[in-house]
Amino acid sequence: MASSDGSKVYVAGVSGDVHVINTTNDSVIASISVDHGYLGIWGIAISPDGSKVYVTHDDDGSISVINTYSNTIVASIPIGSTLKSIVVSPDGRAVYVANYSSNTVNVINTSTNKVINTIWVGVNPSGLAISPDGSKLYVTNYLDNTVSVINTSNYNTVSTINVGANPTGISVSPDGNSVYVANKGYNCVFVINASSNSVVDTIITGIHPVAYGNFITNVVTPCIGINYNNIAGEIVTATGKNINNVTFNIKDSVINYGINNSDSLGKYNLTFNTSNVIIQPTKNNDINKTNGVTTLDIAYTQSHILGKNKLNSPFKLIAADVNGDGKVSTLDIVYMKRLILGIDTTFTNSTIKENRLWAFVDSSYQFPDTTNPFPFKDSISYIGLSANKTNQTFIGVKLGDVNYDWNPALARIPSKVFVRPKKIVVIE
Repeated sequence: MASSDGSKVYVAGVSGDVHVINTTNDSVIASISVDHGYLGIWGIAISPDGSKVYVTHDDDGSISVINTYSNTIVASIPIGSTLKSIVVSPDGRAVYVANYSSNTVNVINTSTNKVINTIWVGVNPSGLAISPDGSKLYVTNYLDNTVSVINTSNYNTVSTINVGANPTGISVSPDGNSVYVANKGYNCVFVINASSNSVVDTIITGIHPVAYGNFITNVVTPCIGINYNNIAGEIVTATGKNINNVTFNIKDSVINYGINNSDSLGKYNLTFNTSNVIIQPTKNNDINKTNGVTTLDIAYTQSHILGKNKLNSPFKLIAADVNGDGKVSTLDIVYMKRLILGIDTTFTNSTIKENRLWAFVDSSYQFPDTTNPFPFKDSISYIGLSANKTNQTFIGVKLGDVNYDWNPALARIPSKVFVRPKKIVVIE
């Protein structure tokens, strides 16, 4: 990381030292020990005036603040969890750090060295970049395959951009018009138009590009011979409620292209460079695990099993089959009870041994028998795709929620642990 005047370069060593290099004669003029564990230093950033260097530690989740005049540590800021990239705002008033394990970005006041805000982003934020005017913060979410665009005036996410597979480093052009994303999974750098928040170009690289800090060069060579396709649509419940943060597995017969997520409105836009592809949604990341699942759902399910009041929709039957064995039985009721009581935090599909809280159905799928919907189509396959696809909708089913009372407004509120009920009322 170079100082603004170019006279010094600060290098993070694997031993836990920051080495200061004089660029005039390329000599090391100082080595500052900031060792906080065997993983050493991950991110490093310099204040605009060159007076401070900020260093993130992957082990103990703290930030060291170095005074560049004395080359000494003047503060240590505890954050917690696993910290990755770090950037300083152009005015020097704020520091932003990617908190990889907690899916957040922490905002630090440089005057007090205190955390003043926490921004929720995608899964495993890794790279950070800030616009030249400081109005936008860009965050690469490694396991979401997205870039979050944050308005720094109110810390709201204004856009979520799908960028292939496993984005790592990110940079903004000096004029602020373009954003560059190193895409480890696609062996390319994605180019984003900062005005429209959309991918407009790609730059071919070697295998698994990974970048830290500003990596923009003056020469841009677009990918040649690679055609990218987009599939876009939405994820909704059977009653039309939008479902956010749904993960998509994208794969063809040879390559697994990683995962992408739906946005806060349940919209998704997937990008890949193959004409034969399968997309399959999955979701097991609810903060409120029991949202929509209550003892009333158990009562409805028990009434169905006893033949008193049959569940009258294929989606209700799919919701009742929480263990994924293709039938509704008393075993499903047992698992519902365990989730409600906080004994379990998810359901396990007994067939594919996958943990999940949701099931998904291709909206164009016609059930041969609505009273027995198993098995059902939970993915969409595209063969010989040569053009973008839109309006590709999936119906999401919250497992255990047979009366459709899942509330999207409660999706980010932690579940309560319920006291075991003395009895369950069966609806006659």
